[in-house]
Amino acid sequence: MHYSVIPYETAFAPPADEESVQPYMTTEYCGVKMDVSRSKDGVCRIQRLYSTDPKIYLKKEFQIGTEIILPAQPD
Repeated sequence: MHYSVIPYETAFAPPADEESVQPYMTTEYCGVKMDVSRSKDGVCRIQRLYSTDPKIYLKKEFQIGTEIILPAQPD
């Protein structure tokens, strides 16, 4: 017997393909360390912030899910 608020189809779904799972990349943007996921067109989406400053989390440009464009990094 399985009791959960998660639907059965979701809880016991087959694992996702590795191609569909986007690994996060840790970077620094405007002085704030964060995890982002990069899309195919080069735009990054903020996934997680690493900051002890509560004001950072309230800024609109650093909200989770916001799309940003990172400057090119030298190779």
